[in-house]
Amino acid sequence: MKKTVLAVALIALAATAGLALWPEDPVAARWQDYLARLERLTRQPVPPAAALELRPYPGNAALRRPLPDLRTGLLNYLGLRHCDLMSLVSERNSALGKLRSASLRLDYELTFIQRGERCLAEAKLEDTALIALLERTLAVKRDSLGDLF
Repeated sequence: MKKTVLAVALIALAATAGLALWPEDPVAARWQDYLARLERLTRQPVPPAAALELRPYPGNAALRRPLPDLRTGLLNYLGLRHCDLMSLVSERNSALGKLRSASLRLDYELTFIQRGERCLAEAKLEDTALIALLERTLAVKRDSLGDLF
Protein backbone atom coordinates (compact mmCIF):
# COMPACT_ATOMS: atom_id res chain seq x y z
CA MET A 1 0.00 0.00 0.00
CA LYS A 2 2.79 2.38 0.93
CA LYS A 3 4.64 1.53 -2.28
CA THR A 4 1.58 2.37 -4.40
CA VAL A 5 1.05 5.73 -2.67
CA LEU A 6 4.76 6.48 -3.04
CA ALA A 7 4.69 5.57 -6.76
CA VAL A 8 1.64 7.78 -7.38
CA ALA A 9 3.29 10.64 -5.49
CA LEU A 10 6.49 10.28 -7.54
CA ILE A 11 4.51 10.24 -10.79
CA ALA A 12 2.59 13.35 -9.74
CA LEU A 13 5.83 15.08 -8.76
CA ALA A 14 7.45 14.18 -12.09
CA ALA A 15 4.40 15.42 -14.03
CA THR A 16 4.43 18.69 -12.11
CA ALA A 17 8.15 19.17 -12.76
CA GLY A 18 7.63 18.36 -16.43
CA LEU A 19 4.85 20.91 -16.73
CA ALA A 20 6.97 23.55 -15.04
CA LEU A 21 9.72 23.04 -17.61
CA TRP A 22 7.33 23.08 -20.56
CA PRO A 23 7.03 26.56 -22.09
CA GLU A 24 3.63 28.23 -21.82
CA ASP A 25 3.43 29.12 -25.49
CA PRO A 26 5.51 26.77 -27.69
CA VAL A 27 5.23 29.07 -30.70
CA ALA A 28 6.53 32.07 -28.74
CA ALA A 29 9.33 29.91 -27.30
CA ARG A 30 10.40 28.85 -30.81
CA TRP A 31 10.32 32.47 -31.98
CA GLN A 32 12.52 33.57 -29.06
CA ASP A 33 14.91 30.72 -29.80
CA TYR A 34 15.07 31.81 -33.45
CA LEU A 35 15.79 35.41 -32.46
CA ALA A 36 18.54 34.28 -30.06
CA ARG A 37 20.18 32.18 -32.80
CA LEU A 38 19.91 35.03 -35.28
CA GLU A 39 21.52 37.40 -32.80
CA ARG A 40 24.40 34.96 -32.21
CA LEU A 41 24.88 34.37 -35.92
CA THR A 42 24.90 38.03 -36.98
CA ARG A 43 26.54 39.30 -33.77
CA GLN A 44 24.09 42.17 -33.78
CA PRO A 45 21.09 42.81 -31.57
CA VAL A 46 17.76 42.11 -33.21
CA PRO A 47 15.53 45.20 -33.04
CA PRO A 48 12.18 44.68 -31.33
CA ALA A 49 9.25 44.15 -33.63
CA ALA A 50 7.00 47.15 -34.22
CA ALA A 51 3.45 46.83 -32.99
CA LEU A 52 0.92 46.07 -35.70
CA GLU A 53 -1.92 48.48 -36.23
CA LEU A 54 -4.98 46.29 -36.39
CA ARG A 55 -8.13 47.85 -37.74
CA PRO A 56 -11.36 45.96 -37.18
CA TYR A 57 -13.43 45.05 -40.20
CA PRO A 58 -16.61 47.13 -40.26
CA GLY A 59 -19.92 45.48 -39.46
CA ASN A 60 -22.78 44.92 -41.88
CA ALA A 61 -24.60 48.06 -40.81
CA ALA A 62 -21.56 50.20 -41.64
CA LEU A 63 -21.18 48.57 -45.06
CA ARG A 64 -24.79 49.17 -46.11
CA ARG A 65 -25.46 52.25 -48.16
CA PRO A 66 -28.65 54.08 -47.29
CA LEU A 67 -31.48 53.73 -49.76
CA PRO A 68 -32.98 56.91 -51.23
CA ASP A 69 -36.12 58.14 -49.53
CA LEU A 70 -38.52 59.08 -52.33
CA ARG A 71 -41.59 61.07 -51.33
CA THR A 72 -44.19 62.95 -53.32
CA GLY A 73 -47.35 64.96 -52.73
CA LEU A 74 -50.90 63.66 -52.63
CA LEU A 75 -51.81 64.90 -56.12
CA ASN A 76 -48.82 63.15 -57.70
CA TYR A 77 -49.64 60.03 -55.70
CA LEU A 78 -53.22 60.05 -56.99
CA GLY A 79 -51.97 60.58 -60.55
CA LEU A 80 -50.11 57.27 -60.37
CA ARG A 81 -53.40 55.35 -60.36
CA HIS A 82 -53.38 55.35 -64.17
CA CYS A 83 -50.16 53.35 -64.14
CA ASP A 84 -51.29 50.83 -61.52
CA LEU A 85 -48.56 52.25 -59.26
CA MET A 86 -50.84 53.77 -56.63
CA SER A 87 -51.90 50.37 -55.28
CA LEU A 88 -48.28 49.18 -55.29
CA VAL A 89 -47.09 52.23 -53.34
CA SER A 90 -50.03 51.89 -50.93
CA GLU A 91 -49.13 48.27 -50.30
CA ARG A 92 -45.51 49.24 -49.67
CA ASN A 93 -46.48 52.00 -47.22
CA SER A 94 -48.87 49.82 -45.23
CA ALA A 95 -47.94 48.52 -41.78
CA LEU A 96 -46.98 45.10 -43.14
CA GLY A 97 -45.24 46.58 -46.18
CA LYS A 98 -42.82 48.47 -43.95
CA LEU A 99 -41.78 45.21 -42.26
CA ARG A 100 -40.98 43.35 -45.48
CA SER A 101 -37.84 41.31 -45.82
CA ALA A 102 -35.05 42.48 -48.10
CA SER A 103 -36.04 40.03 -50.85
CA LEU A 104 -39.60 41.36 -50.91
CA ARG A 105 -38.28 44.93 -50.97
CA LEU A 106 -36.23 44.01 -54.04
CA ASP A 107 -39.34 42.50 -55.63
CA TYR A 108 -41.26 45.73 -54.92
CA GLU A 109 -38.54 47.87 -56.51
CA LEU A 110 -38.36 45.69 -59.63
CA THR A 111 -42.16 45.66 -59.97
CA PHE A 112 -42.28 49.45 -59.56
CA ILE A 113 -39.62 49.91 -62.27
CA GLN A 114 -41.40 47.51 -64.63
CA ARG A 115 -44.81 49.14 -64.19
CA GLY A 116 -43.37 52.64 -64.43
CA GLU A 117 -41.53 51.87 -67.67
CA ARG A 118 -44.67 50.27 -69.11
CA CYS A 119 -46.69 53.34 -68.11
CA LEU A 120 -44.22 55.69 -69.80
CA ALA A 121 -44.07 53.50 -72.93
CA GLU A 122 -47.86 53.38 -73.26
CA ALA A 123 -48.15 57.15 -72.55
CA LYS A 124 -50.86 56.73 -69.92
CA LEU A 125 -49.97 59.99 -68.15
CA GLU A 126 -50.85 63.40 -69.53
CA ASP A 127 -49.28 65.72 -66.93
CA THR A 128 -45.71 66.60 -68.01
CA ALA A 129 -44.63 67.34 -64.42
CA LEU A 130 -45.83 63.89 -63.32
CA ILE A 131 -44.07 62.26 -66.29
CA ALA A 132 -40.81 64.03 -65.36
CA LEU A 133 -41.23 63.00 -61.70
CA LEU A 134 -41.82 59.37 -62.68
CA GLU A 135 -38.76 59.38 -64.98
CA ARG A 136 -36.55 60.80 -62.19
CA THR A 137 -37.97 58.29 -59.71
CA LEU A 138 -37.31 55.38 -62.06
CA ALA A 139 -33.74 56.59 -62.64
CA VAL A 140 -33.09 56.80 -58.88
CA LYS A 141 -34.61 53.36 -58.32
CA ARG A 142 -32.52 51.80 -61.10
CA ASP A 143 -29.34 53.33 -59.64
CA SER A 144 -30.13 52.10 -56.14
CA LEU A 145 -30.89 48.48 -57.14
CA GLY A 146 -27.29 47.48 -56.39
CA ASP A 147 -27.66 48.71 -52.83
CA LEU A 148 -30.57 46.34 -52.25
CA PHE A 149 -28.56 43.22 -53.06
